Amino acid sequence: MLKKLLPVVCLFLAINANATLIVDTGEPVPDDVGASQPTYNNDSYNFYYGQYFAGMFGIEEDYLLNSIEGFFSNNSGFTGDVVVSILSDDFFYPGETLFSGVVSLAANASMGWYGITGLDWLLTAGDYWVSFVPKLMDAGANQSVHGLLPTSARGTMDEYIVGYEDGWSPSLVPYNNAFLPGVRIDGDINTEPNPNPVPESSILLLFVIGLLSLKTFNTKRA
Repeated sequence: MLKKLLPVVCLFLAINANATLIVDTGEPVPDDVGASQPTYNNDSYNFYYGQYFAGMFGIEEDYLLNSIEGFFSNNSGFTGDVVVSILSDDFFYPGETLFSGVVSLAANASMGWYGITGLDWLLTAGDYWVSFVPKLMDAGANQSVHGLLPTSARGTMDEYIVGYEDGWSPSLVPYNNAFLPGVRIDGDINTEPNPNPVPESSILLLFVIGLLSLKTFNTKRA
């Protein structure tokens, strides 16, 4: 009986394999393409608690976010945190914070992808912002992530905005400004209308039990 159920189980799992990259700008292009230790001094912004950014993106279906990553470095001698958030869209401007997590960067962390994983953040179809904001760890010692944010990615998001110590800039980054930071967002298409769906393993177990019960019922009738 279990052998007969195996194709059904495999089909069930295949149907629910909906993982996709919602946002993928690609890795920013270095100054010296092909170098063993590439540099990103050109087309880079300072990245710290007094200068950070957010990018806008849209989704046409409901998604459960799995991971969010940005491409930057930490050139300071201090360990620091970067707050990664999903915000609502307020007429092409970052709105309220919907979800938030923290990624810690070691002192002198080299250029690369850093972010948060293992998420289960449900976003319904619509427009959103993702932000990367270094925290001021110690105001007295000015301890924070102080790194570079390359803006030479090949892909783009819908809009960009830069933030400063007193908050977001009143205007978006102009399209003629080559501001293309590296961002990746991964998620699964959410096919469950329930905001707290039953885990797929539980659904599969109930499905198998139901088939076994039906088989037992038919045997008794015979």
